[in-house]
Amino acid sequence: MIRHVYPQEVAQAAAQPHPQGLAAGRKVVSHHQPEDGSVLESCFWNKKPLGGAKVTSSDVLISYLSDSNSMRSGRFLQKLCLSKINHDGQFITPDQVVAEFNRRRGGRTQHKLAMARFKEACCLNNLRVDGKLVPAETIIEEFKAIKATLETGRFLAECCLKDRWVNGHPVATEEVVAILQRIPAGELSLVRFKSECCLKNMRLYGEMIPPEQVVTECPKTQKGTLLAAHFLAKCCLQKRPVFGQAVRIEMVVDKFMQSPGNHMGLAMFIQECALKGMFLNGQQITAQGVVDRFPDTPDGRLGIARFYERCCIRRWSFEGHKVTPEMVVENYRSVNAALELSRFKQRCCLLGITIQGRQIFPEEVVRDFETDNRQLEKAMFFSVLALHAKKLNDSYLTCDQVLDAFARVPSDQTAKAVEYLIQQIDALPERDDSGETRKAFARAWQLVNNAPQGRGYYFYHQCQLLFIAVKYGLPVDGEPLTIEQAWLSIRQLPPSSDKTCLKFYFLAHCLHNNQKLQGKQVAKEEVMRCLRELPEGALRKNLASWLDQPLCAPAKNNNGLPIISLTPAAGQPAYPLQPPEPKNKEQSNHNGTCKADGPTVSITSSQLNPMTQKALEIMQQISGICITGSFSRCLQGLCTSYNDIDIIGTEAAVSTLIDQLVYEFSSDYDIEECEVLRQVFVQVAPGCSQLKMPRTFNITLSEGNPGRKVAVLQANICVDRVLAAIDTVNVAIPGIKGYFNCASFSAEVHLMNDTLDHLINHIDPLTIQIQGGADFDIPRTIVFNFSQSPEERICAMLMRCLLTLNKARQFAGLLSEDTPLRASLLRCNTALLAELQRHAWYNTFVLQLERWLSSALPSRQQAFVNRLLQLVQARPGEQEPC
Repeated sequence: MIRHVYPQEVAQAAAQPHPQGLAAGRKVVSHHQPEDGSVLESCFWNKKPLGGAKVTSSDVLISYLSDSNSMRSGRFLQKLCLSKINHDGQFITPDQVVAEFNRRRGGRTQHKLAMARFKEACCLNNLRVDGKLVPAETIIEEFKAIKATLETGRFLAECCLKDRWVNGHPVATEEVVAILQRIPAGELSLVRFKSECCLKNMRLYGEMIPPEQVVTECPKTQKGTLLAAHFLAKCCLQKRPVFGQAVRIEMVVDKFMQSPGNHMGLAMFIQECALKGMFLNGQQITAQGVVDRFPDTPDGRLGIARFYERCCIRRWSFEGHKVTPEMVVENYRSVNAALELSRFKQRCCLLGITIQGRQIFPEEVVRDFETDNRQLEKAMFFSVLALHAKKLNDSYLTCDQVLDAFARVPSDQTAKAVEYLIQQIDALPERDDSGETRKAFARAWQLVNNAPQGRGYYFYHQCQLLFIAVKYGLPVDGEPLTIEQAWLSIRQLPPSSDKTCLKFYFLAHCLHNNQKLQGKQVAKEEVMRCLRELPEGALRKNLASWLDQPLCAPAKNNNGLPIISLTPAAGQPAYPLQPPEPKNKEQSNHNGTCKADGPTVSITSSQLNPMTQKALEIMQQISGICITGSFSRCLQGLCTSYNDIDIIGTEAAVSTLIDQLVYEFSSDYDIEECEVLRQVFVQVAPGCSQLKMPRTFNITLSEGNPGRKVAVLQANICVDRVLAAIDTVNVAIPGIKGYFNCASFSAEVHLMNDTLDHLINHIDPLTIQIQGGADFDIPRTIVFNFSQSPEERICAMLMRCLLTLNKARQFAGLLSEDTPLRASLLRCNTALLAELQRHAWYNTFVLQLERWLSSALPSRQQAFVNRLLQLVQARPGEQEPC
């Protein structure tokens, strides 16, 4: 708690050096004069020493104590609280600010206005006062009680822009405009509100606000000119035309120059232009040109430090020299920006950037956040670590740990917790057999339904979750959801660009998956009509590109699970079932300079999303990685479809690949003007050495929010000697330079035979071990995941054997009948099936499968498990390769 210093202590404080900030031997400036407190506060915020000593927040508070009626101390504490600035080793709470205002009452109206304004800030920032969130209705009542009409209008404008509901309904743009138009002093606030509505693509009286209207209505005053400059700057960066023409950088600069004293706004605009590679007066903006624009003020110096960080992350040069992490650290320390320094170290940790040659580990970042009591930053960091499968204290963070971290934040962070869970669903494989998708969805749905009332963005999150339920076939409140129910909820959202994007994603999903909406097929023109609700610009252009990319309806593979279907180019010959074999090991591993003889690749560059192409290019540059699985077979012409992009590699190589992908598609790195979010999610699937199952990292490339999974890379960890023993072929993908190291199909068959042979010889010993209490995880078993008892683990082991047998059966179907590999594979198949059927737990296993089939399994899992059951019950001679 803050210890208030009362007037009787002021004389003593003034007579001796203050113990917590000023230099020894210097007395505090006379606290009996309020203007002296203003001087101290100015020095504090501008980080200027006074009398050669640093001014602390305690110095400012003591200086204000001599005025018993002034509320300056309360306003100062309010600023500390809302800015989250540390005071004597702790943060100011809203209750402490309220107590200070109540202790120092000024005039009656002045006190009520100050209290109402502070509660307004708490309401908009989800801060609790007296343990409760402040309802919007309370703020409006308090403003109306003191006839603060302008404040009422401004607050309603913020509620409208931030989707904060009042009296159970969203605030309409028309309501805000009607109030602000009646207030003589509300002209600037009205134009500012219209500018935000225009930039957010919100509608007024059913129409989007044209940018020309905003520019025309800006008052011809210094503040009005500055507002116009900021608005034109955003239009320029968003490539939003005004008066039918693109906004030129020079026009924005001229507008800022008409507003003296606003060097910071101009510097920030020039910085964004430089990062986008734009030109000013025909010349590309240099890093030095950006730095020269920042004023010599605390904000300006902090702005320069932040710009250095962005240059460092983007690997830019400054005056011919690369901006190093060490330079960024030095800059932040010079302006005492501890939080920014901690955040930079967090980015270095996540992007694999070293500082002074030293890797930054998550534990160090967490310690920094804990030292400064930054609970929100810690929770956000936890969520990123979990979504990128990075260890903290030698273990992966669980969903419970992340949600608990959000719950510990003093302000309400339910929205961020829901966003994390939605991202976790995106990170999980679409064919998630573990039930984690269903669990994450149920948690997110519960959080949204229990969220504080009056926050409209939870309605948007609810619609996002309904869309996810449609995509994954998840029940809502225990009941199946129809596509029409989800569509109706989305249409009821208040008009905004977020609503339009969500409508687009929903309709595009229906179009690409041939799902009927209200009994009719969704036409491409209907999706385009939705897209035209957005103004011309980068967002609309990027979303339109989705419809131009050839997205085929999911096909069905032998497992009955959806796969991506790739159609061979027109006129391309059919491929033989006999795989191309490398002539010898030396030729097949010839540093990617030769290509094994074989059929032409069936995948074209137009069938690969740009994110996927970039990921493949990154993969190509990392040694110790080999493409395998259905994608490798598709590249070799053995089939015309693939599920995910499977790779096998060493742990170091896979770790490097993940770091590079996160770096490449990080929002901190991406300088392309692209408003559709690109993200990389990583989930680790544990292995099981007893069953020769490698540990796997599922790397999901995602585009949009909520958008689509562009690609999934399944990276299986192996050791060097295993990788070196695999025969490979070098295959080219049209549109991507160089060759790709792919495991030959014969190598995959050899690995499969090794696995089958291992299982045949180890089923009985492993059964004995499990019965004796051995506790090892057997993952990815569809119906026996998270096994607890020995009986469940034995059934899980038999299920893994059955899944391997099913895959081997598919392999046999791709081999020519006269190849020795096929005969060997079939022998192993028959032997493993015999081992399963004679196993002591066979009857129990079959009964468990039949019991699962009678339960509430998703329909596609029902079909797949049925097929497996038929396979394990086949008699000798009935098992034919598919």
